Amino acid sequence: MKIKSNDGHAFSESKEQIFNVLSDFESYKRWWPRTIIFKMILNSPEIVGSKMKISPYGIFSFSWIIKEIYPNNKIVIKYSDGIYSGKGVWLLQEMGEKIYVDFSIEIESKNLVIKIIDKIFSIQKTHKRMMKKVFLGLHEYLSK
Repeated sequence: MKIKSNDGHAFSESKEQIFNVLSDFESYKRWWPRTIIFKMILNSPEIVGSKMKISPYGIFSFSWIIKEIYPNNKIVIKYSDGIYSGKGVWLLQEMGEKIYVDFSIEIESKNLVIKIIDKIFSIQKTHKRMMKKVFLGLHEYLSK
């Protein structure tokens, strides 16, 4: 089962402010929905190589490993060690006076239970709903 999704939101804050939050993985638990459990496994000072375990709804889990970083522009993430494998990307782009933040994924799952769940509740649609909450949380966190 493959999942592709692309979600985004426009922000008034600077690229630097937004990127500082996106690259501070310890902060995710403060602005992502509470239904997503984050556990830092390795917080690398260089950011590349940092690893976190993510458990949506506290049931199944997977890891994010930071593979590439382009300051104030892009973070490339590898999904592994669990129900998903593949790639995710945070991308920041200037759009007039706003900064558009995009999160895209290309992942797959070979987990039989996840495939069955996907037949009942589209995981792609569930991910899109979750990302709306993520961007709302990011907006509120940046506004503090």
